[in-house]
Amino acid sequence: MTGWRTDRQLGRTAQKWCALAERRRAAYVALYASGHWKTLYTEERFMALMREAIASAETWARIAPLPAVESSAPTARN
Repeated sequence: MTGWRTDRQLGRTAQKWCALAERRRAAYVALYASGHWKTLYTEERFMALMREAIASAETWARIAPLPAVESSAPTARN
């Protein structure tokens, strides 16, 4: 029973890291879209940070995918 709880707790922790990596990626995308990155970074440095954030988010998504968000849109049924 203890092992099951530990696995579940580790899974929740990994999902939190996944969510954090996704928020970081989204923040860089928003910074890029606003153009404000130009006042903070050189293009080379910003692109390196952006690549790192994307790679991190993709890695965490493979390790601990976030639960799918259920949509309220109707689905097609046969």
